[in-house]
Formats: sequence, C-alpha cells, structure tokens
Amino acid sequence: MHTRKKPILQSNNLTDMKHFYSFFIANLIVISLTGQDKTHVAPSFHSVQKQQVIETIENSKNLFRPDKQTNVFWNNIEQADRYVSKKKSGADILKDGNQQWLALKNKTLTTKSGNILKSAATQKYCLDSVVFSSWNDSLAMTIRLEKQHFKYKSNGLTDSYIGYEWDMPNKRWASYFKTENGYNAKDQLILETSYYWEEKWVLSDKYEYNYDESGNRILETRYDWNKKSDKWIGDYKYERSFDMNVNETFYLEYDWDTIAGTWINRIKAERSFNAKGQELSTTSYTWDRTGKQWIGNMKEVSAYDDNSGVRIGYSQYYWNKETSQWISLNQNVKNANLLTTFYVYFEWNETSGKWVGELKYEALFNSQGKVASETEYKWDTLNNCWINDWKVEYAYDTNGNNSSTTELEWNRDTNSWIYTHKLEKSFDSKMNISLTVLSDWNTATNQWINTSKTESTYNSLGHETLRVQYNWDTDKKQWVGDNKGMYSYDITGNMILYVKYIWDDASNGWINYSKAEEETDSNGNPIMQSRYLWDQTLGIWVGQSKEESTYNTSNYPVTMIEYGWDSITNNWIPKEKTETVLTDDDEMVSEKIYNWDSTENKWKDYFGIELTYDYSHKTDDLLLPNQYSNSSIFHHMLMKYNYYGYIEDDYIFTMNIVFHYSKITLTGINQYTDGTVQVFPNPASDKLTFKWNDSARQLSLTIYNTNGKIVLQDFISNNSTVPINNLSGGMYIYRLTNDGQPVSTGKISVK
Repeated sequence: MHTRKKPILQSNNLTDMKHFYSFFIANLIVISLTGQDKTHVAPSFHSVQKQQVIETIENSKNLFRPDKQTNVFWNNIEQADRYVSKKKSGADILKDGNQQWLALKNKTLTTKSGNILKSAATQKYCLDSVVFSSWNDSLAMTIRLEKQHFKYKSNGLTDSYIGYEWDMPNKRWASYFKTENGYNAKDQLILETSYYWEEKWVLSDKYEYNYDESGNRILETRYDWNKKSDKWIGDYKYERSFDMNVNETFYLEYDWDTIAGTWINRIKAERSFNAKGQELSTTSYTWDRTGKQWIGNMKEVSAYDDNSGVRIGYSQYYWNKETSQWISLNQNVKNANLLTTFYVYFEWNETSGKWVGELKYEALFNSQGKVASETEYKWDTLNNCWINDWKVEYAYDTNGNNSSTTELEWNRDTNSWIYTHKLEKSFDSKMNISLTVLSDWNTATNQWINTSKTESTYNSLGHETLRVQYNWDTDKKQWVGDNKGMYSYDITGNMILYVKYIWDDASNGWINYSKAEEETDSNGNPIMQSRYLWDQTLGIWVGQSKEESTYNTSNYPVTMIEYGWDSITNNWIPKEKTETVLTDDDEMVSEKIYNWDSTENKWKDYFGIELTYDYSHKTDDLLLPNQYSNSSIFHHMLMKYNYYGYIEDDYIFTMNIVFHYSKITLTGINQYTDGTVQVFPNPASDKLTFKWNDSARQLSLTIYNTNGKIVLQDFISNNSTVPINNLSGGMYIYRLTNDGQPVSTGKISVK
C-alpha cells in the first residue's frame, strides 16, 4: 500500500516521553479521523473438515461447555482462574487512542436523511481548522502542538490543506506541510500536490486521477519530487475499467523506469462477472520486458448456485511457459446441498521451483445427503503424487443423528487404514445428546479401549442442567468420575448459575471447584457477573472477578463497576468504574473511568473523554474537507474532543482538540436534489440495494463495522446492488457522500 509522504512532525515542546506520548495520541486520532485503509488478507488453505473432527473429538474430553453460545461470559466460565476483564482499563485506552476514537464513532452515529444541496446557493458551516493542544508538566501549562487549516472553493470543494506546528520560542504557528487540490469540470478531484516548508514551499509529491463517464476512478498516479534532478519521479501508477454495475473488469499496474524516466507495464488483471455481480473469472498477467509481451500468470474460475448464490465451484490455474497452456492447480467443488465434495491445493516451492501438493480432500455422501466419509491426502515429495493420509467415517441413527464418528490414519508400511479414535453418541427423545463415549484403538489387541464418557441431562426447554464426565480406569476396568457441571436458568432461559465439581479420590466423591453467577435485566442485559474458586483449606468460595452494569433504554452500557476480592474480609471491594453519558440518540457526550481509593473509601478520577457538540447543526449543515468527509464522528457540529488524565490529585486534560467553523455561502454547486436514499432489504443477508432520485449521480459508499473500521468502500450508481456475502452478521453503519459531502447515513443489519 502506498501512503502519502509527509515531513515528520517535530516539536521543541516535548521535553520528555510523556509529552511525546500525548502528541502521538493526537496523531493517532488524526489518522482515524481522516479515514481507514482497506486491508486485504490473503487466504490460507488448511483442512477445515479435519480440524473440525479433531476438535469435536478433543472437545469431548473437556466438560462444561454451556449451550448459551451468545454470551461470552458463559463461553469462558471454565477459565475463571485466568479471567481478564472484558473492559479496557484507562491505561489501555490511553495507549490506544485510535481504537478509542473508532469505538466512539460507532456509538455516536445516527440515521440521517438525504437532501443536502438543495439549490445552487447554499449556506454551510465549513470546518476551517483543527487545533491540537496538550498539557506540559515542565511548563505547568497547556501548549499548542499542531493545527490543520482548510480552504474551500466557491462550490464547497476542498481547495487546500495546510499543516502547522507550534513554534514555542517565537510563539507562532510555523508552516510545515501543504496540499493543493485540482478538479475537472465535473468537480472530480484530479490533482493533489503536496509541499513542505523549507524557508519556502518546496514540492514533495503529487497524485493524479482520472475518471470514466460514470464517475469511477480509472487512473491513479503518484510522483515524488526529486530536488537534485528537478524532476518528478514516478512512484506508482494504475489504471482500471468498470462495467455498468461498477464491477472492476480490468486492472493495469506500472513500474517506473528510472533510466528512461517513463512508465512501463508491470502486471494486469482481467475479470468477468455474472448479472448478480459475482466474480466468474480473474486472469492475471505479468509483463515480459525482454519479449515486450504479456505472459499469463494465474487464472481463477468460479461457478455459483442459481438459487442461493453460494459459490459451488472454484478452479485455479497457472500458466506453463514451456507449453504455453493453463494448467489446473487448485479446485473446490460443492454438491447440490452446498456441501464440499472435493478440493485440492498446491503451493509453490521456491527451492525446487515447482508446484507441490499441499492438500487434497474428497467427501462421499449417503442416500440422505449426509457425509458418509471424508478422506484427505498428502503429497509424496519423492514420487510427486498424492497418497492417503487421514480418513473419517460417519454413521447415523434412524433419526438422522450422527451416532458414530470413526477416525483412521493411513499406514504406509501395510498400505492399509488403521483405526485411531471413535466417538459414539446417544440421544434422548428430544434429540439432545445424552451420552458421548470416546474410545482409542489398541493396535496390539485390535480392539477399542474406552477413554472417557460424558452423560448429560436437560430440562423441558432443552437446556442442559447436568453434565458429568468420567475417565476409564484401565486397571480397575471401570469408569471413574472426573468432573461435573450443574447449570441453572431463569424463567426466560438465561443461565444464571454454573457450578463445577471435581472428583476427589480420597473421599470418593464430588467436591466444589468453581462457580459463576449472572443476573440480567428485563431486556436480557447482564447486570451482574461474578466468578469464584473453591478454597479447599478455608472451605469457602473465593471471588475471582465481578462486574456490575447498568444500561440506558437502548441497551447501551452506561455504567460498569469492576470488583476485586479482599482476602482479609473475604468480600468484594470496588476496583474500577466506568461512566458513559449519552444523548437521547445514543451519541456519546463523555466517558470517565475511576479507580477506587481504599484508603479514603471513594472513587478517584483516572481517565476521561469529553465531546462538545453544537447540536443545532447536523451533518447536513456542515462542509468538511476531504480528510474528514467520511468520518462518522461529525453527526453534529463537533466543537471539542478532550482526553483527560489523572495526575497527582488534579483532573487535568492531557489532550485537547478544538474544531473551528465559519459560515459561508456556496455557489456554482453541481446540484443534488431530492436526495432521499432507500436502502433495502434491511435486514439483509447477501446483498443491499441503494436507490435515490437522481439517476445521473454516482455516490461514494462507505460501510463501517461496530468498531468503526471500514469493511466496504466503493462508488455506486443509482439502484446499485452491493454484495455483502463476506460480512458477518450484526449491525453496520453506511455512509453515502457526493464529492466528499454527506448525502445519507444510516444503520443496516446483516443476518
């Protein structure tokens, strides 16, 4: 990824690491405010099926896995002795200003309608400047650190951005960085030129852009200025093409030839899509500088189920230079029930210079469409072929329940499959697992040997109330208790108590080991969670952790108190408290963290965040520069953002950010009228459609997850359908902008 190069910020005021740290926090905030970069992670191929079976067998050895999977508290109750609070401490937050800001953005964003630029002359409040200040211990005063100043064109587009740092000796703002923007007749950004200050403005770098008729950016080029040669030196350049559905169908990337001083081809990719916007094929090429021609690199071909849209076929090929042909490399195939039946993967071996098999998998199914067996193969490096490695066979009862899972491994000496493990299950009349027996294969006797078993009982709602695990004593030839878990629920089915016991050989009975308790409010929010371990010597429960929470009417947590255990009084004592103040729209106003002073028996300030807004002006009233146009924190006119730290009994701010605005009248605006945006379906599972009343316009779409991170970003046309198959279930925030100006913001739910 290429990022804009800027001069390193230097401040003569930062006399120690604490001051530098505050300054670093400020810059983290700047980074988060000015947008997020999309990160692309290369997929890793591994045996999912094999891992799932192994985990199933191994998990049968571990008891007390409650069925309330939606509650993290209950998912982790086995780890009470290693419990860590889910809530960050004030110190953690101070060390992670960027993440704190992102979390804040999620809390403050609310749904807004369109209709922003209603006429060719519109009044707006433009963000003129942002000033960063910090507390200086040595000077015992607040000092200025940095200022961002923005200028706009008459139509509201960002004209320039100038960065200043505070010159403490001369008590003035000193320029250090500047960016100037250029636009075409359609008000699209086509040039960004940056300078740094060295007694005068000196060229630093520039970006050049171009667009197609639909407004898609099809060209981006970056140059660095070389002072020595007095010339622009290319950094990167790429070209793109899009179809009518804004799918990228072509990509071309260049390298800079330092000798010739020109761009030369590097790589290109061609892509095709179906009517639903799903990728059918991608073919990549590399440029042969010697032969001056494109050489095939990789090709991927996909097929999809017509009804569900799930990908049911995937093939990958590499280009064989010797035969000038595409050679099959990786494949993944699913059947009509969307279950994987076959896949094969290869990896490139740098040492041998050849493709080497990584994994091959085949599945067979019975007449009911259930998996009957799974077989994995590994690569024989000596003979360059696939050989058997691992196999699982499944059996089912008359109700279709998986009653037996048997694992086998391939023995190369005997060229035969050898049993390794077997997992057998029994079910009650309601199809709950009532008995699980794990066995290992004894190769000496060719018999199954018991290893462990688990017995479970359930209440009328199907919730597990008792789980007992036994281990097989090979000497006594009998089952011996290992551990036991008992579960209690309230009338709504929420688990409220879990008690774990372990088997005591001395008393030949069960003894206490750990317990967890939870209380919920009428909306199911946990208002108290506690964990204990049993002290065998004292014969009492010893607290490990406890949290109490309260919520507002929207179920946002507004207070949270964490307790520690006093071993002298054998009781809970306060440890840390977090208080959050929200508006009626659940927008954050402040958040404060307190530590408990056991000497004075009172809460003492530790950390805080305060936001100050002018609520008379919403997003639609604001004109924001490009750097801030996609920042959801500006739901209203943000005036101040303060970080506070507790230092020597004084509650003083350690970071202060002030936003300055001025009222201007915009003219010459490319009108966007009647901008009401419809988003459907909502909730959605695989795709979203965005529709508005101006078919000639293309808008910029940004979708954030609940942590404020950008998960999708694209340009879309009216009535566009956006695939969201890769988004996990939950709440998201979308934001539509037109040339950097907000059009519509709202919440979407993904099922």
